[in-house]
Amino acid sequence: MNHAPNRRIVRRIVAAAALAAAAVSLTFPRPAGAEQPSWASIRHRTFVIRYHGTSFPADSDTSGIWDFDPLTGAYQRLRPFHYNATMYGITDFWGAAGQGSYLATMDDRVVFIAWPSIEEFDAATMRVIRRYPVLEPSLEAYGWAIQGPIIDTSLAEKTGLPEGMYGFARCLYPLVASGGIFPVEKDCQPTLFPGAADAISSGTLASVLLRQPMSTPESRTLSAGRGLDPEHWAFGATFDPNRVGFWLLGGTNLAFHPVTDGQVAAATTTVDLTGPPLDNPDLWLDSIFYHPTRKFFLLEWEESGKPQHLSVLSDSLDRKLTDDAISETGAPVLPLAFAAFAGDPPAEKEQTIPIVAHTSGKNGTFWTSDLYLYNPSSEATTVSIRRVTRPDVTKTVELPGHGSAAIPDVLVWAGGGPSGDGTKHDALVLTTDYRWGENLVAAARVGTPASDPLLRAAGGTMGQAVPAVPDTVGYSNHLA
Repeated sequence: MNHAPNRRIVRRIVAAAALAAAAVSLTFPRPAGAEQPSWASIRHRTFVIRYHGTSFPADSDTSGIWDFDPLTGAYQRLRPFHYNATMYGITDFWGAAGQGSYLATMDDRVVFIAWPSIEEFDAATMRVIRRYPVLEPSLEAYGWAIQGPIIDTSLAEKTGLPEGMYGFARCLYPLVASGGIFPVEKDCQPTLFPGAADAISSGTLASVLLRQPMSTPESRTLSAGRGLDPEHWAFGATFDPNRVGFWLLGGTNLAFHPVTDGQVAAATTTVDLTGPPLDNPDLWLDSIFYHPTRKFFLLEWEESGKPQHLSVLSDSLDRKLTDDAISETGAPVLPLAFAAFAGDPPAEKEQTIPIVAHTSGKNGTFWTSDLYLYNPSSEATTVSIRRVTRPDVTKTVELPGHGSAAIPDVLVWAGGGPSGDGTKHDALVLTTDYRWGENLVAAARVGTPASDPLLRAAGGTMGQAVPAVPDTVGYSNHLA
């Protein structure tokens, strides 16, 4: 659909403002940590985003990604993070920031999903891993995001489901445009999503549970994960690995859709939450989350004209585990997005050395790259090294426990350069067995003989380090 040029410009401004707001928060250093937490303690956490004010610095008030214990009401900030998802933030409208947020987990990462981008954080250090558009750019769906739990590689193997995010299309653009600062329309771009009968431009597509692949951010074509019967239309989802299925959130009920033969099946169980233990015929459910390790449900709900409630329900949904938290004046600010780890860390760890070279440069320089590897584990590991321009070329290096290796002129070693296929610059992908807290440490140094004749004669060089970056695509190494 074509838009008037002035609207297109304004939309770019709004998107840039939203990205800038998130980027500002990401540059704040994370709080200093001690030893890396165990995977068991990571699985125990409930990661949350809270409604937060718009004051800066970003580590003030309730902004951040938190570990929340709903049984005690205790919060621990894991890292500063500020998502200003509305132009009300410009006028310092407290509590506006954070709306439109969604959290999920994938492999060993916490994933923040909103519009216009997705950010991934390392679960142990909360370091930013990468950022990329919330939807595949070729899909003309301006203002939309798919939000839902992620079936990562370990859960895909256990359930038979194809990996990816399973969620609902939600129009988030009005949250950005609602401040009235810019004269923009408040609908998203009309979009016909897979499995939908008609194109929509606002609200939530409640009739289709969509699937969006997540393993490779450059290829995330949407498909219909499950078309829903009208009586089971929903606008929120949480995955239950213990029962192996999805709980889908309707206005006053939950419907359980089991995974059968690698597909999301029709609902087999429906729970009306207006009765016990909530006992409120006028409630409206806002969000649902199931903690797979601690085995409780978190339900946020409200009724007209009254404060929002957060209820913690038992695994069987038949009793409250603690008194409700209520968003009353002076009370702690309630979370608005929840996530916890349901799967295991990935079997393999991939890292990328983004540049290696064997080539001449300006002013008589000649650049080569040396590769340095260190195995922090007490167990031996095999490092598989492949070139990006020649993925069929793979070499291996064996490292003993706590062992290291240095490979001079690594591009020539890997088959490039004049003695090989002639490639002058390339990148390397390093693959090892995954070891929580003890993954391979890798870096390259690109350098040239020193320009000063005396230093050059003494073997001096000049150059810079090129540390490995996490994963293979969509990485970001310029954020703290």
